[in-house]
Amino acid sequence: QPNLDGPLPYVAEPANPRYLTSYVIKTNFGGPEARPAAQPLDISYLGAAILEAAGLPLGPVFDANRRMRQLCEGRLTDCPDRALTDSYRAHLYHDLQVAQLP
Repeated sequence: QPNLDGPLPYVAEPANPRYLTSYVIKTNFGGPEARPAAQPLDISYLGAAILEAAGLPLGPVFDANRRMRQLCEGRLTDCPDRALTDSYRAHLYHDLQVAQLP
């Protein structure tokens, strides 16, 4: 949901600030005590972040998504390691075949 308390103090500049929005994941049950510092998070990582907050198993696609989020500090299209980004996409689409049609 959107962060209704005001914008979070992001420390890194996004690739295109016109497309920046603040959001926070809240639960109605106990979760990790330590909250991560606010930082940009590419929306493609949001699914794994929600599953993680809910304590649900991630499976291979969302586990790869979580690991990539950690390696690129929440960035995807503006991740400075292009080889890592290309490898991640190859893993998703070739190895895991996430876009395979039924």
